Amino acid sequence: MESALVRTAKRRRELHAAPLAATGNDGVLPTDILHEVLLRLPANVLCRLRLVCWSWRSLTSDPIFARAHFSRHPLIVGLYNDASCREVQFVDLSGSIVKQICLTGGWDYGYNVSAMPSLLCTRTTNEGCVLNPSTGAFTVLPANIEAEHQNKSSPILSLSLLGRIPSTGVYKVLRIHRYLMGSDPLQTCEVMTVGDVRWMARACPPVTVAATPLHAVIVNGVAYFLLEVHHPGYVKMGDIALFDLATEEWRSDTLQGPPKGLLPIVDEKTRICLHLTKLNGCLVTICRCSTRGHHYKDESMDLWFLVDMDKGQWTKMYSFQCRPVLEYGLRSPLEVLSDGRILIWVDCVRCLWGI
Repeated sequence: MESALVRTAKRRRELHAAPLAATGNDGVLPTDILHEVLLRLPANVLCRLRLVCWSWRSLTSDPIFARAHFSRHPLIVGLYNDASCREVQFVDLSGSIVKQICLTGGWDYGYNVSAMPSLLCTRTTNEGCVLNPSTGAFTVLPANIEAEHQNKSSPILSLSLLGRIPSTGVYKVLRIHRYLMGSDPLQTCEVMTVGDVRWMARACPPVTVAATPLHAVIVNGVAYFLLEVHHPGYVKMGDIALFDLATEEWRSDTLQGPPKGLLPIVDEKTRICLHLTKLNGCLVTICRCSTRGHHYKDESMDLWFLVDMDKGQWTKMYSFQCRPVLEYGLRSPLEVLSDGRILIWVDCVRCLWGI
């Protein structure tokens, strides 16, 4: 099975090898050189240069050029939320805000975004919103609980994930609720196809999954969840639960995470935290390891890429040292850049790092 990393590399080569749209530029520069120069410019500058002449407008409007430019200049999407303003912000790699979409309504949209190339979903405990970044139109998802689940108390935790089924192009939102029924936790599962008006109850998770944004992600139409142990936010080493958006069913077998024998050894001086994310179209397990002194320090971060789903084969692609999380907050890898660097969001200082 060809990995997503290999497919991404092939697509990148195809983009650069593909013939350019037939375009002249009044003989000032050869088209291939002009193409390379324009690829290096940020989107806001390109928008102004489109007015220079018809040939430049034609070149920058070519779909091949657009795909190549986007691969070099990815945008980061996030929520800005305070008492006076709630909006989705799109930020380029220089940290400049290139687009803002205000979210109307008097309710809290939360702080987490589940994003796809053409849609994104924000959520709270009971409600969510699907937004089209191109048009700015957004739809508030219904807060109703499917009848099968209505006899339960209000959920104490909730997670919504937006995903796309590759074979059909259909977008669906998966919602996991966590209830406290006596001393035992109970989780429910609901699915809504984007464009529908109600949630559909599906089988409860066969195991207790970690329904938090750091521990769940959708990749190629499959939702992956780390398993929860003891308390919310504490995850089990090794196994990953899978939910198929196409069939709307939990898969019977769990996926084995990175080999335990290759992970740092946990003892009274060493703490390990596991997270899930998606990078370059691949499922990635983030392993953060901290050595305890007076505080946890000497933190390292390893990124394990799932390179073969059928064989459950993981490869450690990146490993680096970083300052303790208590000093700078949580670090979240966002993107693999064209030069191989990793773009990382640093929570407490609210900045982007390229490593």
